[in-house]
Amino acid sequence: MYNKFKDYRLQVASIRNRTNPLVVCQNAHDSVIGVNVQFSPVDPKENTIRLSTDMNVKFTSMEISDSSTVRRINTELVPERYLVTIGGVEGNPGRGTLGNWFNIDKYEDAYKLVYCPVVCETCRPFCGEIGVLEENGKRVLFVGRDPPLKVTSQKA
Repeated sequence: MYNKFKDYRLQVASIRNRTNPLVVCQNAHDSVIGVNVQFSPVDPKENTIRLSTDMNVKFTSMEISDSSTVRRINTELVPERYLVTIGGVEGNPGRGTLGNWFNIDKYEDAYKLVYCPVVCETCRPFCGEIGVLEENGKRVLFVGRDPPLKVTSQKA
């Protein structure tokens, strides 16, 4: 699997009148083309993404002036929910960047994103598949259970 793709129907948006951090959400319209993303494995020398291994996910065809576009897990916006936002750190695996690491796994005829990082040997993170949560009319990505968000992408 290569590391650069076009991620269809995903974008960033604000919720709850907050622009920082922006959440990753799914556009409800099938005709919307998403933005380019890059998967970066833990080993920066590796240029192939392997299933079930930790990686960063970064939007590459958008620029946010006061934030990185690396996806991360955020627990502050919605109580008791682990939302996917931007503003993460690329690389630097360990306890301080635990929320920035995702896995990709096969799911039916496509793929799914999973949050269950192993970049910190002494950490015990919660784990779950990335699904969709309705929040103020937006389809926000979060760590949930069934069903996971089916991910289909094209090589960029």
